[in-house]
Amino acid sequence: MLKRRHIRRELKYDKIRGLITTSYPVSMQEAGHMRVKVNGKSYRMVEVLWCYVHGELHEHAKIVQLDGNKLNFQIDNLALDNSKIISDALSKNKGYDFVSDLPRGFNHV
Repeated sequence: MLKRRHIRRELKYDKIRGLITTSYPVSMQEAGHMRVKVNGKSYRMVEVLWCYVHGELHEHAKIVQLDGNKLNFQIDNLALDNSKIISDALSKNKGYDFVSDLPRGFNHV
């Protein structure tokens, strides 16, 4: 799991303008995503920036750029896509019925 304390020393981020200054190695993927190597592990730049602002990032979390521009790193353009985390949890909890196991007074819509 990537944590803020791992990146704050070597990365500065202006979340309003989306500007990044870092001494970490940075590369560009063929698909146009920027990658950054932190403590020997490669991450998508958006993952590192999300962690910089929000504290940590679950290993199965996916960060998306809302406008589709892979070079727009403004924090308002980044969003957490929980679908992978949810599908992993569901596959681990097969047989759990989320509708019938709702707390009393809650109804499925």
